[in-house]
Amino acid sequence: MPKSLQATIAANQLSTDEVVAGLVSISHPQIGASLRFVLDSDSLVSRGETYIPMVADILFGANIPGEASQAKLTLDHVDRTVYAAIADLDGPLTVDFELVIRSFPDDPIREHLGLEALNVQVSALQISADLFAGLYYTEAVPHLRFVPRLFPGIFRR
Repeated sequence: MPKSLQATIAANQLSTDEVVAGLVSISHPQIGASLRFVLDSDSLVSRGETYIPMVADILFGANIPGEASQAKLTLDHVDRTVYAAIADLDGPLTVDFELVIRSFPDDPIREHLGLEALNVQVSALQISADLFAGLYYTEAVPHLRFVPRLFPGIFRR
């Protein structure tokens, strides 16, 4: 949620003249500075970083029929510099997605940070990737014995 009162009021109104913009940051150890795009027709400065306009589409979970991914990102009409930066990278990209109100660009109303981009497909005009929040079910956990004395909530009848 936004941190400032004015941004919170603007975000929670049923009807507003405020414009919402999506910010996409793509980073990778082999890229020097992150690639920053705003899903709008004008550039935007947020927290001192300039986001350049990009035609893109991002779909989250329930909007992707038959897909198990967290989200799907598609960047359309990419130029040669973006293509060159992403085409030959090794390993997954890290993608941050934020929604901001244009009049309060330093105060995101929604954040999806640290998404891992897998299945990246790069062509001369389009880049698409499946975004995952993290596969935590593969992480090791300490061994525990689940017995009624230690975990009574599991064994309620």
